[in-house]
Amino acid sequence: MRHDFKNPPRMFGVGDVQIADHGKVHLNPWDMVSIVREGGHECDVTATDWGLYLAPSLNHRLRDNGYRVALVRNPQGRLFLNAVLKHRMDAFLAYLEAQESAVVTWFDEVEGICMPEKSAEKLRGSATPAEPVAQDTDAVRPERD
Repeated sequence: MRHDFKNPPRMFGVGDVQIADHGKVHLNPWDMVSIVREGGHECDVTATDWGLYLAPSLNHRLRDNGYRVALVRNPQGRLFLNAVLKHRMDAFLAYLEAQESAVVTWFDEVEGICMPEKSAEKLRGSATPAEPVAQDTDAVRPERD
């Protein structure tokens, strides 16, 4: 692993939000970094020889670290994976409303996820399942008070 940190960080805006880009961490296969928020809430990113684990198990370890994971669609149709601190849900919903974005699904609610019936062996050699996954066309928007 190596890192390229920026001092000072590069600042840029996305809508009304200012982001501080602190640099890059370069991972070799099977290296992991943990991102830690206030209160010790952790989320791991692990490099593999085939890509990345972007988080630990969504409905177990990440949940136990105080997060819920949402697939979010913005007004341009772009999709984002957000790990939301449970105790900051009001701030997340206000952010979605301000950005005119919507939760497509919560990934820690396993019942709402279409789990392929195909085994890994049957899918080997194919990047996608044989049958398309149903798309939720009614994205959940935050309710207004």
